[in-house]
Amino acid sequence: MTFWFRALDNHFKENLISKNISLESLEEIHNKLLEEHKKKKKILIILSIAVAFSMFFVSYSIYITNGNIDLFKWMLCFLLVICFIIFIITYFCCIGLFQIQYNKVIKDNYPDLYDKLKL
Repeated sequence: MTFWFRALDNHFKENLISKNISLESLEEIHNKLLEEHKKKKKILIILSIAVAFSMFFVSYSIYITNGNIDLFKWMLCFLLVICFIIFIITYFCCIGLFQIQYNKVIKDNYPDLYDKLKL
């Protein structure tokens, strides 16, 4: 099993640090990254809601077969906590790590443009 972490590319990071990228290009790159960031965030939210609903239906099916409301409550809480933990880990791997690295490089090397260029 492999885990996919989206991290800031070293070549891109070096170009940001040495300020080899023009301001126009940097704004264009930022707009593309922001659009991609919003798209991924929306997809993760939709997927997490779908998984949460499926966990509700799994818990409800256990309630239907057993008729035990306490088991339903515990199973629902357990599955939703597991889904939440998986969502947080997935968010960090797909979006969070890249966002943290990008914002740190921008803040360190373009402090006057940080508010405009942060993700």
